[in-house]
Amino acid sequence: MRRSPVLITGLVLGIALGLLDLAGLAGLFVEPAPPPALVIVSALLGVVTLVAVPAAWRGGRRAAAVVTGARIASALLAVPAFFAPEAPGWAKTAAAAAIAVTVVAVALIWAGSRRRVGAGVTTRTASLLCVAGAILGIAGGLAMIVVAPEVGQDRFSYPFDTPMHVITQLVFAVNHVLLLVAVLAVGRAAIGPSRAGRAGVLLAAAGMIGLTLCELGAMALAGAQVDDSRVDLLNLGYGVSSLAIGAGLVLAGIPVIRSGRWRGWARYTVLACGLALFAVVLPAISGPMVAGRLALIAWMVLWAAMGVALARDPGAARPAVTPAAAMGR
Repeated sequence: MRRSPVLITGLVLGIALGLLDLAGLAGLFVEPAPPPALVIVSALLGVVTLVAVPAAWRGGRRAAAVVTGARIASALLAVPAFFAPEAPGWAKTAAAAAIAVTVVAVALIWAGSRRRVGAGVTTRTASLLCVAGAILGIAGGLAMIVVAPEVGQDRFSYPFDTPMHVITQLVFAVNHVLLLVAVLAVGRAAIGPSRAGRAGVLLAAAGMIGLTLCELGAMALAGAQVDDSRVDLLNLGYGVSSLAIGAGLVLAGIPVIRSGRWRGWARYTVLACGLALFAVVLPAISGPMVAGRLALIAWMVLWAAMGVALARDPGAARPAVTPAAAMGR
C-alpha cells in the first residue's frame, strides 16, 4: 500500500509528541511540579496516540482522527503553562514548541488522510480557507486597535494581558496556516512551468511557516519586557519570515500574470500581496502600533482578494494542494 509522504510525516511528528507526553511523567518529580492530573491526562493522551498510529499508518481514517484529536487535546493542556506564574520559562517555551509542532502534525495528518494518495485540497477549498484566514487576521488586527490597553507599552504583550495575548497569538498562528494553504494552491493552480515562480511559492511557504512558529513562540514571552533579548531574537524571526513571504509572493506573482490562467484583476493579486508587504506593511509596523495594525488589516484584504481569485480559477474543483505539492515536488 502506498502512503502519502504528508501523512507519514504527520504521524512521525505525532509519535514524537506522544513520546513527549509520556516523558512528561518525569515532571511529577521536579519542583515546581505541574498539576499531577494534567501530567497524567497528558500521558494517557500520549498512549492513545501511540496506540492509534499503527492503524492510521495502514490508512485508517478513524485512527487518524483519533491521533489528531489526542494531539489537539494535548496541545490544549499545554496552554495553562502560559498563565501559571510559577511555571519556569523553559516550560513555557516547551509548551509553545509543542503547540507549534502539533499544528504542523495535525495539518499534515488531515491533508494526508482525507483522500487517497494523489488527492488533496481543491482550489475552491483553498480559496475558502484563504478568505477565512484573512478574516481572522482582520479580526485580530481590529481587536488590537479597539481594545483598551490592559498593560503598559513596556510589555511585549501590549495592549493585552497574558491570557488575551496568548489567545491572540493562537488566532494569528491559525491565520498563517490557512494562508499557507492558499500559497500552496497558487503554486499548483496558477504558476505554470516557471521555475522562478515555484521557487517563490516555496520561499513564501517557508516564510509563512516561520511566521507561524514566531506567533507561537511569542506566547512564551507574554510577560517579557520589550527590551528583553529574547524579544529581539523573536523580532528577527518575524523580520526574516516576512521578507521571505514578500519576496516569494513577488517571484510567484509575476508568472501568475504571464500565464494568463487568471483573468482581469485576479491575475494581479499575488504580486500585489508581495509588493504591499514591502511598500506598506513593513514601513508601517516600524511606526505607531495603530498604523502597523491598519497596514496589516489592509494586507489581509489583499489576501481575501487572492482567495476570491483562487475561487475563480478554471480548475477550482480539482485538487490544488496535493501531498507531492506540499513536499515541494
